[in-house]
Amino acid sequence: MNKCRFDLCEIDPWKIRAELEGMAEEKYRNFAQALIPDSAQMLGVRLPGLRKLAAKIAVFNPLSYLKSDDEKYFEETMLKGFVIGLLKIDQEEQLELVAHHVKRITDWSLCDSFCCSLKFASKSQGRVWEFLMPFLQSEHPFSVRFAVVMLMDYFIDAEHLDSVLSILDDLPSDNYYVSMATAWALSTCFVRFPDKTMRFLEVSHLDDDTYGRTL
Repeated sequence: MNKCRFDLCEIDPWKIRAELEGMAEEKYRNFAQALIPDSAQMLGVRLPGLRKLAAKIAVFNPLSYLKSDDEKYFEETMLKGFVIGLLKIDQEEQLELVAHHVKRITDWSLCDSFCCSLKFASKSQGRVWEFLMPFLQSEHPFSVRFAVVMLMDYFIDAEHLDSVLSILDDLPSDNYYVSMATAWALSTCFVRFPDKTMRFLEVSHLDDDTYGRTL
């Protein structure tokens, strides 16, 4: 994989795009496109390379770059998500960036990778829980999936389990990607809290497809 070729002290979106284009691998692009058929135009940059580049960008708190919506490639959107997760800024400002970025999510990979990069959520559960609730009511499936995956990643614990199960039971299931995320979260609940989750499944209101995907 090519190394970064330019100085990121000045965050220039065009230089970042050129760097990503230089990191592209055709074979990896073909592999990734098969896994994410509904993705935006893809270059074929591996995730470790994106994370390394994100770490270099995040040092400079590039807020104007993160607030711009000029992404051409899948990797540009993924990169911005990783940068947001690495920022050391005021929590409310960071959550504002998160909310803005959720609007960019158009496939399961962008969603799930973004969620796992938001490590600060585990240290601010109360505020992040409150922040997530409106996304569960969204008309946009990937906004709902974002909230579900965040609940799975950061809130399946003894304190939140009952609330998480209740939320998952009430979610609409007419979208495949929401249903899959719900089933994934419930499977994680079962691994960590098998008895309570099994009792929930026995009386849940899950549709047959989501229930089947959970097992």
